[in-house]
Amino acid sequence: MAQVKYNGWTNYETWCVALWLGNDEGSYNYWREQARDVWDEAADPAERNRYFKQTQEEFAKYKLAERLKDELREAGEDVLERSNACASLWSGLLGAALGSVDYDEIASDWIDELAERST
Repeated sequence: MAQVKYNGWTNYETWCVALWLGNDEGSYNYWREQARDVWDEAADPAERNRYFKQTQEEFAKYKLAERLKDELREAGEDVLERSNACASLWSGLLGAALGSVDYDEIASDWIDELAERST
């Protein structure tokens, strides 16, 4: 079954994560700071060449997407642990939803915004 775009994003799950991270002030500030951190880290050619990324933008997008994926999965596991729902319908659904998120798309959106401001 082909995926259907949702509000301009790859799918509903990606849109939902981008929406919540972008609309909650604390999350917005935290993730924009993370984007700036990886953008600054990617400015070092020696650092980004270690990962075989050719441009500052490519490296920053890669690093931010990985950070997003790791932190959101850890947060989901924490929520499930606190609710004693580690092996349940809810854990399966949460895992499937987080697995459907296009973290690269969210990271690209934020890094593109930084790159535009930097030029």
